[in-house]
Amino acid sequence: MSKRIIIIGGGPAGIEAAKGAAQHGADVTIVSNAPIGGRAGWHSLLPSKVWLTV
Repeated sequence: MSKRIIIIGGGPAGIEAAKGAAQHGADVTIVSNAPIGGRAGWHSLLPSKVWLTV
């Protein structure tokens, strides 16, 4: 029995959900209105990550 799953949203959580479903044998489709990976890039996260290491 094959499983077909649609993931709404291509951010980090959507990608992880799709990856997990695919690893369990499902055919996965990601639907997103933004670029896959989410809207936050490393350049916008850098200052908060730097403060964590100080």
